[in-house]
Amino acid sequence: MLVALTGTAAFTQPTGSTTSPVVSDDPVLMATFRLVDEGLRSSSPVRSSHVLPQVAQATGRSENDVRSHLLSKLEALEDLRQEKGAGWDHLRLRKGDLSHRQLSRLVEHLGESLTRILSSSDDYLLDTNLRWAARSARIPPEEALEFLRRLLTSQLSNDPLAKPVEPVGVVVNGWTERYDFKLEPLLLFLDTDDEAEATEAVRDIQRFIVPGVVRGLTSVPGIAWAFRQRDLTALVDPVYDIRIRARKLSFSGLTTNLQPCIDVGVDVVDTESDRSVYFKDIDHCAVDASGEQRLLPFFSEVAHVVVDSLAPFFSTFR
Repeated sequence: MLVALTGTAAFTQPTGSTTSPVVSDDPVLMATFRLVDEGLRSSSPVRSSHVLPQVAQATGRSENDVRSHLLSKLEALEDLRQEKGAGWDHLRLRKGDLSHRQLSRLVEHLGESLTRILSSSDDYLLDTNLRWAARSARIPPEEALEFLRRLLTSQLSNDPLAKPVEPVGVVVNGWTERYDFKLEPLLLFLDTDDEAEATEAVRDIQRFIVPGVVRGLTSVPGIAWAFRQRDLTALVDPVYDIRIRARKLSFSGLTTNLQPCIDVGVDVVDTESDRSVYFKDIDHCAVDASGEQRLLPFFSEVAHVVVDSLAPFFSTFR
């Protein structure tokens, strides 16, 4: 179950235990992991009214028994969160960019969401509840989802019953939103007085970034192939549409050492459902622009940053 997942990886271990968390001997939790894994990769929303009966059927238990079992684990989850024992270290290793405080808040609010779901006969849209819990914890929902995927990968990587996932094909497209930019720093950076040349260098920024992203994605585990939108043919059917929005280009620093900076939005959309499954805001300034009088090296750097931001999402595809 989607909302339960953060806790179940940790609360399988008794309080005070010094061993690593193991869930493979808990059929209810393993069935839950498998169903959530399948649900996250489907184009349909994941509902509690579908997950709980399927877990019951897969484990030969009643639905009430499944609810009681998961609710009993919640008590251990809260103890683990407060005591920060060895099982908590298992979660911390997979927290990614979350701070320790954010991790604690996220687990707390996820636990509250799960309690509400398991204690009610109402149907819940689990994706929505995860987003609510993330917002209550004051973290971006996409970071909560990334955390969830890392936990799934760690628990199911060696599970013989988990359905194998084939690498996927993706299409990449992009556009540049209209924005106001100052011409003077651009002319200084390019060391030119030709305004037309300078303006052309920042027109349709995506045309300088998308090709580098396509090249970089082919080396990411979980991706079989990547095409630009304009190169797509009827012979290929991408699973995901990666949309790159260049929102603003600016410059920082002194006039003698200007650094280009960019604001980019990266959105991964399931092509079957047209639902966004991943989103990332990227604010990036050139690592070292000294001596440069061109923007192409910077745009190449940005493409690498975009690929690096996408790699954790696609690398969870086993």
